[in-house]
Order: sequence, then structure tokens, then C-alpha cells
Amino acid sequence: MPRARRLAAFVAVAALAVSALTACRSAPDAVSYFGPAKVVTEQELQWVWDDTEARLQPDPQTGQKQMPFERKDISSLLIRLEALRKVGKDQGLTVTAQSAAEIAQSLNLSPDAELVGLAAEFQAWVTLLKQKAAPATVTDEDMRGIFERLSAAGPLPGNPTFEQFAASITDQDKQSLAPFIGLRNALQPRIDALDIKVNPRYPVPTLPLYTVQGPKGENLPLIEVTFGTAGGDAVPVTDLA
Repeated sequence: MPRARRLAAFVAVAALAVSALTACRSAPDAVSYFGPAKVVTEQELQWVWDDTEARLQPDPQTGQKQMPFERKDISSLLIRLEALRKVGKDQGLTVTAQSAAEIAQSLNLSPDAELVGLAAEFQAWVTLLKQKAAPATVTDEDMRGIFERLSAAGPLPGNPTFEQFAASITDQDKQSLAPFIGLRNALQPRIDALDIKVNPRYPVPTLPLYTVQGPKGENLPLIEVTFGTAGGDAVPVTDLA
């Protein structure tokens, strides 16, 4: 797995308050808003970044210290974690992060790094919320969404129509999809209700729940949760160091 994507592995609103939209455009210290409240700030992101740099361990192969991700990966983790905290606590749930040794080793960080603890808590929330969500009946709308994502990635073998594609999905396939669709159905409305707006210098985070291998060998999410929308009209920055 490419090191720049390891963090993601541990770690998818109709109305908008004008003040929040304006702030995302003009306030460089705001990474995201949850409604009118500034929830994740650049200062918080920078603190995690600096702490991570200070606790990096040498790469076992090269002996060099190298950041295994980008700032946008940290912003994604912070936004998704805060959202899952709110969703979970609104249901009266709490989590205790399990041992983070595997995460620390994968990221070449010391176990006491702030980022390791955040990633471990994020994992714990995803696991708990998945356990609480009931499997869902796979609907035609679900199937059409999957078909459209697959088609957008490249031509499907035989160029089937949607009806032909849907007919090829077995009951066993649907049983495999049902828990992930159930989790998405449980999470997405609650996350939408948080009214998350993301500063356009960062991409809007997603949480892939069910992925397949795309035509170019890439991970192609078929079922995911989306954490808000961009807070302005600018194109997200994708090359932040």
C-alpha cells in the first residue's frame, strides 16, 4: 500500500447558513464548520502535523524519516472523527480505542503520537457503529448507484444495460452488500444533519465502506459515506505538503 494512503486505510445539505459559507471562504484558520460552529481549525491540524513530524521513526528500508501522508489526509481524519463522535454520542455511545501498536508501526510513528491515538479512536467508532447498524434490503436505487459507479470507471464486460446488470446480482451478492448499505443508511442522514462545510482548500472527506478493484487496479468505492460539502466555489487544493 502506498505510504501516502496508509492513513486513509485506518482511517462517504440542502440549506446553508450564509455566515458559515462566507467564513469558509474568508477564514484561513477554518478547516471545517459543523453548522455555524468552527469545529476543525488550521491550528489543530498544524498541531497534529507538527507532533507527527516530531514522532516520526526512520523508515525500516531507507533509514530516512518521511511523512507517510499529506495535510489533506489529516484534515480528512479530523473531520470524519469529529462527525462520528457526534453521531455516536447522540446515540449515547462511547468507545475505548484499542491498542494502536499496529497503526503506529504502519505509519512509522511512536505509539504516543497524537495521530496514532486519533486513528485508533476513528477505527473504534467505525467498528462500533457498524455493529449497531442493521443490514439493509438492497434496493433498485442501491443497485443503480453501484452500476453507475462501475460504469463511470470503465466499460463493463459485455456492456450490459442496468436491467441486465441487476439481474446478474445474486442473493449471495446482496447479502454481502446489505451490512454496508445498512451502515451507510444509518450514518449518512445523521452526518448530513451536522451540516458540515469544508474549506475548499481541502477535499470533502468520504468513508469508503465497500470497495472493489477498478479497471486500472485502483480501489473503487461502491458504497461510501460523504462528510459534508465544500464551503465555497473554489477547486480543492490537492498538493498541500
